[in-house]
Amino acid sequence: MRKKVFQKDVAKLAGVDRTTVSKILTGYPHDTFPPDTIQKVFEAARKLSYQHVALLDPKRRSSKRKRVQLRAKVMAYLDGGRLFGEYQSRVVDIAVNGMLLEQLEGEKHLLPADPFYFEIELAGPFLEGMKCRAIPIRFVRDGKRLGLAVEIQDLTPLDREKIANYVNSL
Repeated sequence: MRKKVFQKDVAKLAGVDRTTVSKILTGYPHDTFPPDTIQKVFEAARKLSYQHVALLDPKRRSSKRKRVQLRAKVMAYLDGGRLFGEYQSRVVDIAVNGMLLEQLEGEKHLLPADPFYFEIELAGPFLEGMKCRAIPIRFVRDGKRLGLAVEIQDLTPLDREKIANYVNSL
């Protein structure tokens, strides 16, 4: 019979505390962790065959999302920090950890082939002027619409709370 695996076992193998394991696996929206810590936790959980919905369903959303119609100023930077291009976009879906951009328009009608990131400034109710750094995750096609899903890389705790409150509002 196989030994039951607990979060404390995952924590020990990953070199973190049990609370960190719990928050990472449940996608707790008020904490951020370095990507290497998240990777260590998921690798340890898989190695120990820990049973958790985050490991069983890769399409599970880690936080609540809200359909929105916000404007955004989007600056694309190459990894070295050099500006590649400036765009205007619509944010049509938002969560504390990401957003979906549509109608990305700018002078350049392309995105860099080299690694890059975005600096995004939101315009709209409740989130006016909020800025964040984000990386592209994937293109999303919904019928005739094409969007770009981005992962938010850094938010102040106050901005994270503002987005969470906005997403949870009616």
